[in-house]
Amino acid sequence: MPAASFIDTPLSFFSIPLIWLAAQAPARMRVNAINGKVGYNNLAPRKNIERLEKDPNTDKEFLNRIIRLEGAHQNGLEAFPLWAVAVIAGNVGGMENRTLNICSALYVAGRFLYIYVYLNQKTRAQSIMRTGVWALTTAIPLYVLVHSAIIRRRWTY
Repeated sequence: MPAASFIDTPLSFFSIPLIWLAAQAPARMRVNAINGKVGYNNLAPRKNIERLEKDPNTDKEFLNRIIRLEGAHQNGLEAFPLWAVAVIAGNVGGMENRTLNICSALYVAGRFLYIYVYLNQKTRAQSIMRTGVWALTTAIPLYVLVHSAIIRRRWTY
């Protein structure tokens, strides 16, 4: 299949599970890291970070990484519904597949970049860069929603 026709096929729905998996990846990494260091307590999973914070033997750098993993996971969970709704609205609203596919690819790449920056940030400048990546990626589903609303309005009048 030529590249031009491939990008015109409806692929955007595939981005929804990718974004969900991206949100879960930091959580899985957190569980593995805690389990490898002190043992993960699955009976009280939401207490693991608190347990590490209270443990005087916990390395500060390790604890900070665990906290960043949790933050990246939470942010992914917060971002997921907006993206899922945007993809559905874009498809139902009649956005061109090409436009929606490009937005989807940019959003997926942006979220993976966001996670990478979040997990590796150590300075204020890096945290500002993380916020910038967040803002740019958040603009994508907002664009899709507004674009869908404009297209939809044209259909009804």
